[in-house]
Amino acid sequence: KAGLCSVDKKTPLAGCKEEVPGTTCAAINKSRPDAKDGKYWLDWDGTFGNKPALYQCDMKGGGWTLFEANTFESGADSWTTGVAHQPIGHRAKCGKLTSFIHHDKAPFYKVFQGLPPHTQVRFVFDAVAYEYLSPIKASLYIDDSKTKAWSIEFKSKPSENHCDFYQDLLKLNDGKVPGIVVKAPHTGSTVKPSFNKTGGDFHFGIDNFNLWVR
Repeated sequence: KAGLCSVDKKTPLAGCKEEVPGTTCAAINKSRPDAKDGKYWLDWDGTFGNKPALYQCDMKGGGWTLFEANTFESGADSWTTGVAHQPIGHRAKCGKLTSFIHHDKAPFYKVFQGLPPHTQVRFVFDAVAYEYLSPIKASLYIDDSKTKAWSIEFKSKPSENHCDFYQDLLKLNDGKVPGIVVKAPHTGSTVKPSFNKTGGDFHFGIDNFNLWVR
């Protein structure tokens, strides 16, 4: 059960029941520093907006609201120019990676709408490159900005058919490699993360994409 839901065991606190939703995880965290990580009922657009819904809150980190979590198991899911690739877990060095978005030339992106009030965004994802013989440079841009929010270079490899992860390479077999974390200042009800690749002769992609706001 997330946090303290009542001070008197009778009156529910914001976020603990659908009938008494909070506005954002950050608002709950500010009013209740003892609130724990977990799911809370939120409603940030008021009576005439969407109905209250359960959202995952990262309270230890200061009240982040999880707006999107995607493993791409069901396909590209509206990521423009991205395609859901067939599972590549059968490749010897790809561990338990099962699916991801990838592209060859054009950037791939998605516009997320209806975000709660916030001043920051946090993207968490796994970065993947495979079947490349020359270096691949991958970048993340936010809202068509020309400033990179994140970038990496995958060094060239002597042969095809293997995957690398940004963190501790080839430790993917336990399925618990933590994602890349990118934080950036942001306001507004929409956000557009866009991934691009330059160089290389084949694929760059992402998996296990999470969008948090605070």
